[in-house]
Amino acid sequence: MKQRKNAGLLALVTLLLGFNTLSAQGLLDLSVGTSIQDQVFTNLAYRLQMNPRLRMGAELQLAVPQYRFIDAKPIREGYASTFSLPTTWQLYQNEQIELHFFFRPGVRFQGIIDPDNNDVRDEILASTAIMLDPGLIVNVKTSERLHFQSGVSFPTFFQVRPSAIFENNSTTIHANLAYQVSKRSALFVKTLIGPAVGASGDSQKFVWSAQAGLRLKFGSSSKGNPLLMEPSY
Repeated sequence: MKQRKNAGLLALVTLLLGFNTLSAQGLLDLSVGTSIQDQVFTNLAYRLQMNPRLRMGAELQLAVPQYRFIDAKPIREGYASTFSLPTTWQLYQNEQIELHFFFRPGVRFQGIIDPDNNDVRDEILASTAIMLDPGLIVNVKTSERLHFQSGVSFPTFFQVRPSAIFENNSTTIHANLAYQVSKRSALFVKTLIGPAVGASGDSQKFVWSAQAGLRLKFGSSSKGNPLLMEPSY
């Protein structure tokens, strides 16, 4: 578990350094939250505004599970981490409203202690899954300092280890709020909710999550919308 976390952090730092060589503008997000899947999770994300319409980045999530699945069987104690590469493309814009297409591919690692459920922590059963998360975001500018986002996304997970299985698919409605505190910082809240289906038919029926965090802005203020908050599953 520790090796996977270190590898994820190293990959994220490498991407951050690479991004900063390409452009002077970047967005760093730090947040903490909870969900139906996790007792608590924390997200570290960096996004680069490539041009006024295109934003790309990297995101690492570390979580303490309370209701996840391996081979369609529930796990309630263990670890989970997800590394993803979110991309946002602006489709439409006027003075008050923006429409964006959102896509986030990634890989998810998780494991459980005591997989045979005999109260002996003698091994760790681990799984690896591929994540695909497309969606649409509507950003509403309520004022210069306060923006609201909503939309729909379809996070889907395909487990590839220990066995190949269609793990989970959700249809989530998200609602985010961002408030600009200063020229270089903003506070945000993210929520999502929606139905889900899993590999066994009963593995998951419903998902929700809520998180709050801080966004720090680096570089020029001439590109993109720094108060646009992408959904996090």
